Amino acid sequence: MREKLPCVFRINPSNTFYKQYKQILNESNFIMKFQKEEESNNYNDNNQIEDSPKITKIKPEEKMLIESIKIKPFNLCNTPKLHNMIYNINIPRFDLKRNNSLANFHNFVQKSVASGLISRQEAVSMIPPILTEVMPGEIIFDTCAAPGSKTAQLLEEFYRDFNFFDTKSIINDKGVILANDNNPKRAYMMCFQLKRLNTAGMMIISHDAQHFPTIIKSNGEKFLFDKILCDVPCSSDAVMRKLPQKWKTWSPKDSFSLHRLQLQIVKRAVNLLKEGGRLVYSTCSLNPIEVIFLYFYLSSFLFFLIFYFRMKL
Repeated sequence: MREKLPCVFRINPSNTFYKQYKQILNESNFIMKFQKEEESNNYNDNNQIEDSPKITKIKPEEKMLIESIKIKPFNLCNTPKLHNMIYNINIPRFDLKRNNSLANFHNFVQKSVASGLISRQEAVSMIPPILTEVMPGEIIFDTCAAPGSKTAQLLEEFYRDFNFFDTKSIINDKGVILANDNNPKRAYMMCFQLKRLNTAGMMIISHDAQHFPTIIKSNGEKFLFDKILCDVPCSSDAVMRKLPQKWKTWSPKDSFSLHRLQLQIVKRAVNLLKEGGRLVYSTCSLNPIEVIFLYFYLSSFLFFLIFYFRMKL
């Protein structure tokens, strides 16, 4: 619990240049290119500064720090698609941001994120989108999407190796990911998170997920989703490693106020799911009320629905 969070990032397989980026990461001298050099003036015999170019020197401690950085594949799961796509930097993310010796390397990481080549995300947060297993052409609903990291991961897999320069591929692309959040400001922030992926295969809306309306298509049928991700609001008691201050105010009662909302969102998602579709439920909580209890309640709810429809048939 006291260990600092690792710095994990994921390569975006929908980016045109992601294979070249992987090759750069695997170069033996890759890290050494980011050594921050110290500039010093050149003095003459009279101890006066000359107009000649400045001499660059590398501090020994900074050189050792740069040399100690290792970027290695992070095997989060055995999914072949993610082989050598998730990487771990062996320094805490806060040290990467604050250490002046790593300024050049941190700048490189920031530009890689801004260009859509990589996404910085906690490893455990990548699991729900992996379990969703999106496929091209599907209609996906992310019920509680902000700040958008999981939606971005869904989009990356959605457009893996997609040819954005082929007009035929673009015309035949019928899939879409609907990203929703009930807070308009957080939904607006998702625009900045997702625009770097440079795709039109998504929609961002702001609506209460538990009251998401039933959409009727022109042929009179209900509009249903192939897969739905419910990363519901929770007490977040499983992120105390990231937010240690939560220990001071934590109470098991925190989950009681959220359980009803979580259940409403999931029950609504079930009604919006196609037959044979997939629903993935996730929280940042270890409280059984938010996880195990909801699972058993939902299982009994689905069993009742199956029994009810069989009786009607």
